[in-house]
Amino acid sequence: MAVALLAVAGCGAPKDTAAPVPLALEKGPSLPSERAAAPPPAYTPPPESEMPADPAHRTLVGTTWRVKELEACFLNARQVHVRGSQIEPYAPGGITAKYTYEGGKIAFNILGKAVECAWDGTTLTINGMAAEAVPSASASAAP
Repeated sequence: MAVALLAVAGCGAPKDTAAPVPLALEKGPSLPSERAAAPPPAYTPPPESEMPADPAHRTLVGTTWRVKELEACFLNARQVHVRGSQIEPYAPGGITAKYTYEGGKIAFNILGKAVECAWDGTTLTINGMAAEAVPSASASAAP
């Protein structure tokens, strides 16, 4: 039995070997809130074939609206780009989502929340609140 203990005890590494080098810890993927904000997509008018047939809907395309801290730019007949302080931590630069338009009623989802809008051809309400038109020169998602 004593021989077995000596054999096991003698199996250690030689004392003159270098100590193991600690591994450098790499930082994992950054959290969405740590990423740099991406610039919003540059607005380019859609081709005539992608413009909506409804004249009121047509006037909405290419406009940007703000209500509180939420900003919505209607890129074309089916897509809206939305930015805001509640969205930035999850999607720096905002989110482009699909929307539906039917008789002045607009609906889309952002981060699992339903957004309902009403458009009469000149004024827009977002979730029941009057939205303010953002001039195209200062709009962040439109030129």
